[in-house]
Parts: sequence; structure tokens; C-alpha cells
Amino acid sequence: MPKRNVRQLLMIALGLLPLLLLDQFSKRLAIAQLKGTSGVTFIPNFWDFQYVENRETAFNLTRWIPETIRTPLIVGVSLTTLCVIAWYVLAAPRRPLMLAAFTAIAAGAIGNNLLDRFLYGFVVDFIHWHIGAAFDWPVFNLADSLVVVGVGLLLLDTWLTRDDASAEAELARQTQP
Repeated sequence: MPKRNVRQLLMIALGLLPLLLLDQFSKRLAIAQLKGTSGVTFIPNFWDFQYVENRETAFNLTRWIPETIRTPLIVGVSLTTLCVIAWYVLAAPRRPLMLAAFTAIAAGAIGNNLLDRFLYGFVVDFIHWHIGAAFDWPVFNLADSLVVVGVGLLLLDTWLTRDDASAEAELARQTQP
């Protein structure tokens, strides 16, 4: 295993710290300022801050699973995600954009599915986007946003490097006997 790959994994680990601190700080602030209130309007008919205790996963996809199974399953999936990211980074050098994506995804997984569930027994959500009463996005938090940004960065990295991958595949085909 090359030192560069270990160094990249350490860079991700160091990048996690400020993201996790910001995520947990924002949730503590939400608990202190929003819990027990009707919330705070930031942009009328578009953006509110309201305290929600989420015992489910995104979009309540696991609501049909009993809680005694759901929480260990969510934690297991999060730990598996972190292991896959570590293995992938250690397997071969990665591009900076991909490393940023992995850092964001790992921070989101740790922030929501590990820290919140361990500290509170649920995920603290507090950002609510809507368009009046016509459109109502589920309440979310910074860790959720990090996962979305991370996936977006992965897609961007894939799109930006698609020509490189095609050229490498063509070169490999030409050099095979």
C-alpha cells in the first residue's frame, strides 16, 4: 500500500473534523434555540428553521422496519460505507475532487447516523425548505447536505474525467495482444 494512499486517507480524516464540529454545533444550536418553539422564519414562504427529532432515515424509507432492527441496520450501513470509502482510497490514488466528495459523504454518515443516534437516539433536523404550502421538502440538517454535496462532487468528478477514462480504456485495448 503506497504512502500516498495512506496520506490521502489521513487527509479525509482531518477534513472530517471541522465538518463534524460544524454539524454538531449547528444541531446543538437548534436544540438550544428551536426545541419547544414553533420555529423561526428565515425567508418567508421558503426557508424556516424548525426543530425535528427524526428517528427514521431520509424520506422515512425505513419506517416499516421495527426500531429495534432499524437503528442497528442504519449504523451498520454507515460503518460499511466508511469502510468502503477507506478501502477505495487505500486501493489506488484518487483525485482531489473525489477526495473532497468522500470527505463530505463520510462526515454526513458519521454526523447523522453515528453521532446523533449515539448521542440523542435520533437525528436532529432543523432546516425546512418549502414554497408556501405547494411544496414541502422534508426537514434536514447540515450532515444531510454534506452527503448530497459529496454525491454531487462524485458525479462532477466522473463527468470531468470521463474523457480520461475513455482514453485509458482505448490505450489498454491497443496494447493488449
